[in-house]
Amino acid sequence: MISCVVQEEVSGCGIASVANILGKSYGEMKAIANGMGIQAEDEGLWSDTRYVRRMLGRFGVQASEERCLSE
Repeated sequence: MISCVVQEEVSGCGIASVANILGKSYGEMKAIANGMGIQAEDEGLWSDTRYVRRMLGRFGVQASEERCLSE
């Protein structure tokens, strides 16, 4: 059964996305992110993909360094 992670904060989309990929709850991933110095309230998280790559990388998940931009 596939479950989804609900974004519990207005600006927590990156944390929720990583939680979904890793099979963790939002609360678990938020605690991990906070321990890494990543806060949902940080406006940089809204558009800087490095935060998501750092969280994924902590669990051995590699993501591309390139950003895909729609034209």
